Amino acid sequence: MGEGSGSAGKGDVRIGIDLGTTYCAVAVFDAITSKADIVPNGLGKEMTPSVICFDGGETAIGDSAKEMQSEGRGAVAAFFKRHMGETDPIFEYMGKQYTAEDLSAILLRRLVEDTEKSLGRHVAGAVVTVPAYFNDIQRRATIRAAGAAGISVMKIVNEPTAAAVHYGYNHAGKKRLLVYDLGGGTFDASVVDADGDDISVLGTKGMHTLGGKDWDDILINMVCNRFQQQFDMDPRSDGAELEKLSVLCEDYKKMLTDEESISARIECFGKSGGENGSGYTITRSEFETESRWLLEETGDIVNELLKDLGLKPSDIDDAILVGGSSRMPMVRDYVASMGPWKVVVRRDAETAVAKGAAVLADMYSERPRSSVPNFSEVTSHSLGVLAADPEGNRYVNDVVIPIYSNIPCTGRRSLRIEPKNRTDVIEVYTLQGESDIPLDCAVTARYEIRGFENYGDSAVIDLEYSYSKEGTVQVSAMQNDKRLVVTPRPAPAADEIGWMGEAPGNRTVDVPIDSGIVICIDLSRSMEGNLQEVKEAVRDFVNKVTGPRTRVGLVGFADRVRTYIEMSSNTAPISSALADMKIGKLGRGTDASPLPVAEDMLFGTEGSRTVIILTDGRWGHRDRAVEEAEECRSNGIRVLAIGFGESDLSFLKQIASLSDAEKLASLGDLRRRFSTIATQMAADSDGLREEAS
Repeated sequence: MGEGSGSAGKGDVRIGIDLGTTYCAVAVFDAITSKADIVPNGLGKEMTPSVICFDGGETAIGDSAKEMQSEGRGAVAAFFKRHMGETDPIFEYMGKQYTAEDLSAILLRRLVEDTEKSLGRHVAGAVVTVPAYFNDIQRRATIRAAGAAGISVMKIVNEPTAAAVHYGYNHAGKKRLLVYDLGGGTFDASVVDADGDDISVLGTKGMHTLGGKDWDDILINMVCNRFQQQFDMDPRSDGAELEKLSVLCEDYKKMLTDEESISARIECFGKSGGENGSGYTITRSEFETESRWLLEETGDIVNELLKDLGLKPSDIDDAILVGGSSRMPMVRDYVASMGPWKVVVRRDAETAVAKGAAVLADMYSERPRSSVPNFSEVTSHSLGVLAADPEGNRYVNDVVIPIYSNIPCTGRRSLRIEPKNRTDVIEVYTLQGESDIPLDCAVTARYEIRGFENYGDSAVIDLEYSYSKEGTVQVSAMQNDKRLVVTPRPAPAADEIGWMGEAPGNRTVDVPIDSGIVICIDLSRSMEGNLQEVKEAVRDFVNKVTGPRTRVGLVGFADRVRTYIEMSSNTAPISSALADMKIGKLGRGTDASPLPVAEDMLFGTEGSRTVIILTDGRWGHRDRAVEEAEECRSNGIRVLAIGFGESDLSFLKQIASLSDAEKLASLGDLRRRFSTIATQMAADSDGLREEAS
């Protein structure tokens, strides 16, 4: 190899990494030959298996791990890329748990170590590829994994885009390409305009759970079904045997690429499959018939992409087959049948992605060059914000940046907080997907926005979404040209977002509001039939809103007033105090007002301050209570009054702030008042602004 790309120092090099589901490859651009070359791993091989095997104190990575997998030895972690971005561990060994991100970091660290040994130079940076259909969570997890491996990520690039760069680089002539990328665990299709080293991606679609592994699984099932029919035992029931079969059937799949039939030998439970242990004959035709539906899934994705872009198959010049799984004859024949395009089968189909990434690593380096290639990428998902529709009937995915927008780009929305909702924090959920139904989209992030002015009069927040050049998402917010505090929070788990399919009024609070809240509960005799329900509702409410930034106090009142718990962010004493509340302890009637006590408790509390009164009786000394409520409001304390039974609604309205008084049958609507989901504003957005790369 000649001198590598863009060295920041004499011994530095920048590389391209194809972090594949089943195999990885590393490449470096040679400035002398103007070509990208694969960097061999520690065993001199171009491809490194994406397998990690733990056995006792030994951790095998790559080829040695693959060999141990084939022997059924150790605890094997494989295909973990399909779980990238998931927060729950997917693998455990000797008490230590690993996420897909953790395992990817281990693999990436080995790739870099092998590269530095092979080149004798320090890896200063890398372009890392991901499936085109990876969402924001998955892309960020990949960046973090690379960072944990000590890699400075120059850029995250879609795999089919990198392949198109490799194909188009230094090739004369303008062509419109379909990049059909069938890897070991993922499938992507992209339409690209290539004119030499000018590359423009028009659109991309894919599925990160469709790839060569699924063809392997079909062979596993074909072999195991025959074994089970012969011996009434299923090899799939034994973990170690299944690991061995995974490796065997991957090899059988490759053999069927060149041969019309194979003999699939399997030994399990002390028995050898087939007549006299000779194995089971599997023909290529049988294999193709069993796996036809997988090909049709890729075809559906390609057709959807062309339809989205308003293109016909005749608009495509070449269909480039990328990824090791594209070597299967059935793939080549199927793609050829889909359109009049020329099917291009490259000898380096497995390494095209890594080589394209190396070209881009050189492009983004500081190495002087006579010309700089042009390269543009697009979003693979629409980016939206969760909002209530203008009528307040349902939650919607309000698209801010449409799919196939050139990146980097920015879009804006103005969001309105419901009248009377004086929250000092709103939640923003970012969604990626094309449906306006939130649960049909990927909920990729949650943010909290603070620092805005909100007097309960429909405050407006200007939200700005941006796609970075890596395809990751940034969120910022403004109010009257004042930049607000935006804090990222963990994305919710799948079982935590069911409320997005319900009416906004049913939304319960799970964001700690920066405030003090005093809950005043009527303990007069008339509450005897309602007290248990009130306690349960208050306990649920307190568990939702308390936290480091929110403190809650508890007051009981009847003919006398008692402070049951001072301001606290600890739910345990609040729950205990609720249990201690009993009818009759403070008298029979409702002659005492809790407002002066509540006001004293809130003195010095930062943020919003609120008194919530829950009552079902008619108060004595009403005029004095109205004056006390007015004093609370003048001191910036909001008063909410919720009545039950025989409570006087006109009186409750006098003591409540604005119109914060209702006569209810339950506390259900109390949760709605603290809803932190901003409502979609009916006004048009400021539109989409694309930024220069």
